[in-house]
This record gives sequence, structure tokens and C-alpha cells, in this order.
Amino acid sequence: PSDVNAWEELAELYIKTENYKQAAFCYEEVILWKPQSFHHINFLAETYFTLGGLDNLVLARKYYSQSLLLNKTNNLRGLFGLQATTSAILSQKGA
Repeated sequence: PSDVNAWEELAELYIKTENYKQAAFCYEEVILWKPQSFHHINFLAETYFTLGGLDNLVLARKYYSQSLLLNKTNNLRGLFGLQATTSAILSQKGA
């Protein structure tokens, strides 16, 4: 699909079927079309957080940080995600 709405719908379908790697790819495509959409960046970060593992958690933290840069005042989801991801990374590193 080349249409941004199709990528969004496909990502949602992959999330429902717990195919998170494919969902992350779809959200990355959406962000190419809508780079200022902090909502979609949060969705991508949540997907990487759900995948787990240190590399994915680091990516999740990166995307949560980006969403907060785009919207600092009305982005509780991004703030909570950044905190949860940072805690998960510290837990994995044994800190």
C-alpha cells in the first residue's frame, strides 16, 4: 500500500494479530508520510516496547523521546512510555 491510511490500518491489523515486527514496519512507513505526528511515533515506540529485548527497548526510548520533542505539553503517553522504557532498560542491564 502506498496510501498512509492503508499503512495505518495494516499496522492495526498486525497489532491485533500480535505480529509486532510487521506492525513496526508499517508504523515506520506512516512516519515517513507524517513525520510530525507524535501520535504515530508513540504507536511505533509502544510496538518496539512490546517486542522487548534491549535493542527494541533502546529504539522505543528513542521514539518516545522524539514524540516528546514534537509535543511537550500534551503528551502524557510519551512521558509515561519514556519512563517505563528507561526502567525496563535499566532492569535488563542489571542496574
